[in-house]
Amino acid sequence: MDYAVIHQAKFNINPSGDAYFISEDSPRLFLIADGLGSGKKARHAADMAVSLAKKACLTPPSGGQDFLLFLFEHCHQKLKHFRGAALGAVLLDSDNSNLLFCGVGNIRLVVAGEAIKSISSQPGIIGSQIPRRISVKNISMEDYITGFLFSDGISMRSVFKTAAHPYRLPEVLADEIEMINGNTDDRTLIVFSIKD
Repeated sequence: MDYAVIHQAKFNINPSGDAYFISEDSPRLFLIADGLGSGKKARHAADMAVSLAKKACLTPPSGGQDFLLFLFEHCHQKLKHFRGAALGAVLLDSDNSNLLFCGVGNIRLVVAGEAIKSISSQPGIIGSQIPRRISVKNISMEDYITGFLFSDGISMRSVFKTAAHPYRLPEVLADEIEMINGNTDDRTLIVFSIKD
């Protein structure tokens, strides 16, 4: 898979409250967890979500939507006794030419090609309060070339400006967003090619 990552703490003071995970094997998953607040407790919650995602990828349920719903519910149950987290995940289902997105909290997805589409997460906090019905968005991979999954430390303005020219390498797109964005919060961005 072709992707690039920006992962930095607020004002470069560690630890970041964000964590991320990328699974290059099946299921092909991109995930960002943003622990509530900042500092060590926020990072602990985010790391826990990442650890659960890694384990889930070892024995995924059949079907991409079922996998994401299982992962989010499992994370919610495990984080109840810790600080909560926002969670966003993209699963690439090349067999069916679909991109699946599930998000709760302040993680956002933008996909770009001939047009740009922004997909928000549902309101809530994993480990505290989640929607009664977690939804999984199904997006055709045929219409888009590049995806941007990011936490709230990355501005929408920087992503939309860069996504206007998506037919470039993920590393180039990520560097451009980093230059525009600034450094006012923990921030994580995964830029990925949607098509093989």
